[in-house]
Amino acid sequence: MEKIISNAYNFSDFISSGVDPRTGSYSAQIKLLSLIGNRLNGPYFDVTIGYSMNNPLDIGFGRGWSLPLSSFDKANSTLSLRNGQQFKIEWDSAKNEYVAPYYKLKDVNIYYVSTPGTEQGEIKVVHSSGEVEFIDWNEGTLSRWYNAKGHHLQFSYWYNNSQRILYKVEDSFGLSLHIDTWSDEWSTQISLYNNESLLKSSTVHKVGGGSFKRLSYITLPNREDLSFKFEYSWFNETGMDLLTKTTYPAGYSEEVTYYERGFLMPDGAPNKYVPQVTKMTVYQGDGIPARVHAYTYSDKNYLGFASDAAYIPGEDTLFQAAQDYKYSSKEVIDNYIEIQKIYTKYHLIEQERYLSKGDVYQEINYEYYANNAVGIKYQVPQYTFLKRKEINFFNSSSVSKKVESYKFDEWGNNLEHTNETGITTVSEYKANSQGSFKNIPVTQSILDRGGNLVNKKEFTYKTLPSLLDGHSFSVLTTEKINGLVTNYHFYENRQDIEVYGKKREESTTALGAEPMRYSYTYDFTQDRIVYQVTTASGSLSHSNIEHYDYFTGQLIYKNGSDSIELRVNYDELNQITEERLLKDGSDYSEKIYKSHISSDNYVLSIEESEGETTVQTCSANGHVLSMATKVGTNEITAYTNQYDSFGRKISTTQYDTLDTKTLELTTYYEYDLYGQIYRTTYPSGVVEVNQFDYASRTHTKGIVGKGFVISHQDAWGNTILEQYFDRADQLIYEIPYQYDLANRLIRTETSRGAVIEFKYDVFDRVIEKTTRFSGKNGPEIFTDKMSYDNRTEDESLTLHTRDGLLGNNENTHATIISNRYDGFGRLIERQVNGLRYQYKDYDDSNRYQKVILPNGHATTYSYDPVLGLVTKQEISNDPSCTRSFSYNKRGLVVSDAASMSSTQYEYDALGNLSKKIVTSLGATAENAVFSYSAKGLLLSMRDFTGSTKALTYDDFGRVQQLVFGNSNATAVVNLNYDQFDRLVSQRYEDGSDHVEMYLDYGANDMESTRRWVCNGQETLRMDLSYDTSMRIIKRKTMTNGIIQTETFDYDQLGRIVEFVSSGANPPQDIMGRSIVKQQFHYDHFDNITDLTTHYDNGIVNTESRIFDAKMPTRLINIYNTHEDFTNQTFEYDELGNRINLAQRDYQLSYNNYGQLSEIRDDQNKVIRKYYYDAIGMQSVSVDALGNIAQLYYHHDELVAITRANESLAFSGSNGGKALTITTDLNITQANYNYLDGTNSNLGSTRDQVTVASSSYLPFG
Repeated sequence: MEKIISNAYNFSDFISSGVDPRTGSYSAQIKLLSLIGNRLNGPYFDVTIGYSMNNPLDIGFGRGWSLPLSSFDKANSTLSLRNGQQFKIEWDSAKNEYVAPYYKLKDVNIYYVSTPGTEQGEIKVVHSSGEVEFIDWNEGTLSRWYNAKGHHLQFSYWYNNSQRILYKVEDSFGLSLHIDTWSDEWSTQISLYNNESLLKSSTVHKVGGGSFKRLSYITLPNREDLSFKFEYSWFNETGMDLLTKTTYPAGYSEEVTYYERGFLMPDGAPNKYVPQVTKMTVYQGDGIPARVHAYTYSDKNYLGFASDAAYIPGEDTLFQAAQDYKYSSKEVIDNYIEIQKIYTKYHLIEQERYLSKGDVYQEINYEYYANNAVGIKYQVPQYTFLKRKEINFFNSSSVSKKVESYKFDEWGNNLEHTNETGITTVSEYKANSQGSFKNIPVTQSILDRGGNLVNKKEFTYKTLPSLLDGHSFSVLTTEKINGLVTNYHFYENRQDIEVYGKKREESTTALGAEPMRYSYTYDFTQDRIVYQVTTASGSLSHSNIEHYDYFTGQLIYKNGSDSIELRVNYDELNQITEERLLKDGSDYSEKIYKSHISSDNYVLSIEESEGETTVQTCSANGHVLSMATKVGTNEITAYTNQYDSFGRKISTTQYDTLDTKTLELTTYYEYDLYGQIYRTTYPSGVVEVNQFDYASRTHTKGIVGKGFVISHQDAWGNTILEQYFDRADQLIYEIPYQYDLANRLIRTETSRGAVIEFKYDVFDRVIEKTTRFSGKNGPEIFTDKMSYDNRTEDESLTLHTRDGLLGNNENTHATIISNRYDGFGRLIERQVNGLRYQYKDYDDSNRYQKVILPNGHATTYSYDPVLGLVTKQEISNDPSCTRSFSYNKRGLVVSDAASMSSTQYEYDALGNLSKKIVTSLGATAENAVFSYSAKGLLLSMRDFTGSTKALTYDDFGRVQQLVFGNSNATAVVNLNYDQFDRLVSQRYEDGSDHVEMYLDYGANDMESTRRWVCNGQETLRMDLSYDTSMRIIKRKTMTNGIIQTETFDYDQLGRIVEFVSSGANPPQDIMGRSIVKQQFHYDHFDNITDLTTHYDNGIVNTESRIFDAKMPTRLINIYNTHEDFTNQTFEYDELGNRINLAQRDYQLSYNNYGQLSEIRDDQNKVIRKYYYDAIGMQSVSVDALGNIAQLYYHHDELVAITRANESLAFSGSNGGKALTITTDLNITQANYNYLDGTNSNLGSTRDQVTVASSSYLPFG
């Protein structure tokens, strides 16, 4: 069949693999080897062979397969570029160059040059990117390809059956690709050499197809066991041999069906029909369903059938059509999604419509510069470029749209783009140094929706001569944006071709900041480039070294700091096989990567030097099917995934092995028509909805059967309203949002009506946050002001202050945080509420090694150079504060030590803590042992007192039963949950008592009732009521039939302003006085400035609290209005710790970590001392009589306290310490604690619940 010419073949849909609905054709592209020329300077050449049904030639790979090389067909005056585009060219004697009537864009210049050594000269193709290609005019083959800097590749050919066949591509440094098509007519060898030393090769195998050869399969580089396979069918009527199936090495495949009498050709064409693909089946490997695409097409088509233009050989028929012409295609995927496309006569997509089960849900309309009413010669150069894109979304009742607009010039520059949020980017360009192209950007301005300038970038350049004589290229020398200036310098010695044109130095300056400089050096060795970046600012300097392989461009070595080196090895397919970490030149750790590709999946195992191996199994198209961990010979599956035919994950099953059962917890996912997860069903049946309706611009998120949130968006995609609903679909509250023309949030309200407003700097950082609300004396306002480090767009806060005006016109002002940074942008000083911290002596990994505390002491830090974790922490002149840590190679701590305690840790094979040994105050070491499931669920524990805890779980991985105790006392707790995984009941038994705790939840999903039944009698009940902002406004407590009612009121900032308690069991102050009412007043730092307390005996007292003007949250004095109450003065140490208890005249002392270390009475006698472990937890306390209490933890949870003749063991579930085992000289007793929703203790079975049980004031 004669080769068909159509501009439709120039679109990426046709050039890439798969089915092109525009042309109804199937194509494939296979990448085999790559050559990165001239020691990574380029050009970069991929041996990527592509199949086209419109290509009847065989250049050594089989009929229809070709390489992406530019070429020239002098018989038809057709130029083909390596990007796949092809068009006719004509000589323009006036311009003394070639022009392309069908290719009008001014991004390519085409010349004829007389070149010595050629028969009839060459065609020189100059691209706007600066690349230059030379094509032999007579032979039509590419001979040389130069990049913008002038580095080039040379192409060599041989003759076979009067056809020039490429056999060699080489750079200037001995790297070459060889394509051997002559040694064996049934195979072609593609090989990569370095100075004639073979690096890798791939083989193309062919089979006979009658008078021609077919490509049968291609082996991967140096892997004869892995190959791409191809199948074909011959169509007699059209005389075409068409690719019907492509199978990839891991089993993924595409299989197509053709209709031979597909597209009708226009009158006068040499053929009547061109085949069209009607079906493609995609096989995705093991565990993923096949996907089926069905295609239909309009009678009118890309070939111009039934147009007003006659067929002209070698031309696109439709380009000559005078009238408008449209054709269309329809693609149906799995009988579920339908995609309709309409094309113009210039083969541009005019409309895309997406349907599901016959209903349109999305429509995209495109407007181009092309005028479809006239022929090609009347079109502007940028006729194929977009002017406008409109996306419409539909549902049963709503329609919305998003619009983008564009402006391009004749060189293809995007001069103006307004995105769907209304923000416009305006760019200006200038001509290059030779004036041949106008493509150098000089400014880029961002405009808001009102056309106002938001920010602007400006660029200047320098022209350097190319290594190719007569050409030049531009390098960026200056970039300016909003006062931030970056200057660039380059290597300019044209004789040093390896580094010529590379960046040598970069410096960034900002107003008031030390310049940041980056220096770049390049060392070219025999097989790699050694790349070093030195960062400097003032006297600071830091270097980073990386090595890159010449042949693949991949990182093979890295040395960033602290004598830590990384070495990486790769296999023939450029996959990592080994990563070695070296410390001080010796091996530290290693990862071994092993991959296996089968006929239906891909398996990757990663073996770490610690002995653990992770095994990941993927489908043929790369989706993770399963993940497992292998320890020794035991392989534990972590999870498996299931996918639908679209490759979307539809379920994940997590696996875990407990003592008595195996858990399989499956989560299911459902998708909307746009491919986003909108519904998630968790293992217990809980359903989460997260659905965005594009047509109504609403986002609904919540749990089915519980409350939910609906967010509303404006036309620009900004959330303008959030509505919160309870489970009965009743609106609880809503929050509005307002934005400026740059789509930045400028105003919102809290759920209680306070207004918050924002202002921004040029980098879109918040510089002012103003809060307005109603106070006790009328409207109040305070403003947070922020400033930032000038050298960066990041959130590097330098100053945070707060200014306010109270209702009584009292002004407030304070510095909250003040930061300073060094030349590298690292924090060197922070002042928080008047306390100054200095950060010094940063190492090469940007970790500070010294902190000067506000009291003048210095904290020094040592780090593990590989893990980056602290190994030692010391404070000057205070050895009692020394802490040390050691780790295994996984980064798990194996020991730590403080002045009075030390701990050793042991782990199981999966990294779970299995044993903890604690020694404190020189006492005998105590230990606890733990066992976990593979997923890290705690199964059992023997704590430091000998008490044991055993947990069992239900089928959904929730704690079902907890057994806690020892040989003398045991408590059992059974737990039950509702359909939302919320705890609804708890039953406690210890042999003498049994307690049931019941929980109910309101329509707002908040706890409404909590009650306890002890030995068959309800002893305690708590009922809670809430306002619309989810704050408690009423708490009714019934203890053994006696009711106590408490009410709470709040201001617009959600701060409690009044508390009222009525009933027989009011809360009491420390002197035992019963409180019936409290009223609170605040300043702008949320400090309580006035607290008025009403007592049941009629006494009313107001505390006036005075705070430090420089440290606005530091309480200085309390003055009382009633004579029964003593005024108080508070003192602080240099670290800001309170050092006196004025009511009892106690003195408090702290260590240099700010931890309470000692309490003394008014006689200066020690009442209690405290000691801490290395992670900062209290480990020992000693009272005035010398009695020692030792505290033990599991992670950060207190699990045991031991004293001389007593021990307490704690356990809980759902937070809090609900269970206690107490052992003394006389008895061992189990105890159940009544905990409220904040885990505050209201009473226990040991001390029966009475009207005197614990009750709490609003602040605890």
